[in-house]
Amino acid sequence: MRWNIQKPLWTGLLILSVASTLAACGGGDSAETSTMGREMHGADWLTNSPIGASLPTVDGGDLARMVATAKKNGAVPVVVHLAPVSLAQLSADAAGVKAAMSDKAARVIAELGSAARSDGRWENGLGQLGISVTEAGLKILQTSGNLVSFYPDSPWHARTALSNADGGLQAIEAALAQQGYVDVQVTLNVNGLEFDTAQDGSVSYRSGPQSADSTARVARSLFADISNEEAVGKSSAASRFEAFAGQTGVDVNPEFTVRVTREGLEKLASSKEVRALRPVGFVDKRQVNLDPEAFSSAETNGTAEVIITIRTPLAGGALSKDSFEAATRSNKRTLDAILSAAGVKSPMKDLSVFGAVSGHLTASELSALRASGDARLLRIELNKPVALTTSTATAGFTNAWAAGYRGAGQNIVVMDAGVQFPPVSD
Repeated sequence: MRWNIQKPLWTGLLILSVASTLAACGGGDSAETSTMGREMHGADWLTNSPIGASLPTVDGGDLARMVATAKKNGAVPVVVHLAPVSLAQLSADAAGVKAAMSDKAARVIAELGSAARSDGRWENGLGQLGISVTEAGLKILQTSGNLVSFYPDSPWHARTALSNADGGLQAIEAALAQQGYVDVQVTLNVNGLEFDTAQDGSVSYRSGPQSADSTARVARSLFADISNEEAVGKSSAASRFEAFAGQTGVDVNPEFTVRVTREGLEKLASSKEVRALRPVGFVDKRQVNLDPEAFSSAETNGTAEVIITIRTPLAGGALSKDSFEAATRSNKRTLDAILSAAGVKSPMKDLSVFGAVSGHLTASELSALRASGDARLLRIELNKPVALTTSTATAGFTNAWAAGYRGAGQNIVVMDAGVQFPPVSD
């Protein structure tokens, strides 16, 4: 079986039928496997010797852009392709593959030395390393015998787990590019953090019995990795939080502000101790979307089935189960308050895990929501089927349907290998 990946749309996203495709791939018995356009049999890649005599490949246009970014920002994020890894090799010895790739990544990092940054690194165990390097680091990668190729990685605001739905992270990048520094408001990722959002969009926090000590511990862990030069104002923030260490039943605001360099910013953005990151004074400028079709449908039919979505200022971050559940409760309080203030009596389906509710609303209820001017509202839209005409055709689904393949009786699993593909032109 050959996997022909001509124009991937996602990073390593594979949609497989458990009953058919996945079974066909199992065991890795086929000697014919695809490895991102490179095929390799045997286990030569497991050795510690350089990969052949050829130099790593890099697209000339990509290299020029990476050099320009490194000159401008001091470093540029890149994806280093360490070695081709086949499905058969993974099937035969997944642990051995990951160990070998970890060793190769360590050798590249050692070779780069001070020409690479320590923050924001990632490895997928499948032959790829993400790392930010200086202009000197790009030169080292071009002549290294420890990799196959390299190409640009996504910018920091596309790689972070933090939410950028309101454009706050791009606003940070814009300010940083213009000034060389940026003042940011940071919300610590305190376990089980609950919050309330007022009608004007401002956020307040609910403290639990252990919140004070937990907040102090999170702050201590975060600040240990960031220097005073990278985050001006760090010391005063650290002292404020440290004063709450060991205390219980005390209200603590998990927010603080610092002035950060690019290095400091990227450390904050990649830290699991950070829940949210915004420029100081940032305002969500997204206009509320009031779907005209929803209102006209309610006028015509008496009611319209709609989905109401709110702004979720603390979406994103590396959330624990407790934090995820706390965020859901917080969203539900906000949704209940919006509906109550507008006098909505119709029964609603709770989708607060997504920051939303759905239900059949009358024209007067929709009008009351529209007139409320509530800053927490983001969308009121008619609930209707979505035609995936572009993605289904691009992925080849329509050809399969035309051939009579409907997937009936099959279980579907979505697997993301973590493999990132360089852009493929038409």
